[in-house]
Amino acid sequence: MSDEPAGEKKPRTRMNAEELLEETSQAMEKAVAFLESNGLHAASVENVRHLTSALAWSDALHLTQSLGFTMPHIDHDAFIVMLLDTWECVAQMKLNSRRACYRKVRVLEADQKTDPEVLAKWLADRARVDKESAATNLSYIKMRQILRAGEPAGNTAGGGAATTATQAGVASAAVAG
Repeated sequence: MSDEPAGEKKPRTRMNAEELLEETSQAMEKAVAFLESNGLHAASVENVRHLTSALAWSDALHLTQSLGFTMPHIDHDAFIVMLLDTWECVAQMKLNSRRACYRKVRVLEADQKTDPEVLAKWLADRARVDKESAATNLSYIKMRQILRAGEPAGNTAGGGAATTATQAGVASAAVAG
């Protein structure tokens, strides 16, 4: 039985690999269905779905992102939210893979009987996963920045310069009015 209250979604950081894969598949399908419903050509949809079925998440997301941003008539704000959600899922999957590789290498390094070729293979895998994780994180961060750039100036969290400028504008309007 789950520790989560009924109706509440488990945080992605606490999902197992199978749950996270399902979550990623659903998020990706939502973005693809959105583009398809807005007139994306069937061949393009098929290309994205092919990459998704091959679990090439980053490639599928980059293609989806490129296709969506070339469609001027769609609701880009909603599309960006869908992309951000999917990038978050993929970033979490990459983080989990990265952690598993680091654990495996640590265990192999601690075992004096480890074959050097096996250790070398795992070190190479760890380096590959590190690169993939970094690239995914960059894409995720870029998407977050795109989302933030589209927010109205007064809605920035933390009360930074945009909020201060908005407050100054309101104050000067009150004095003038």
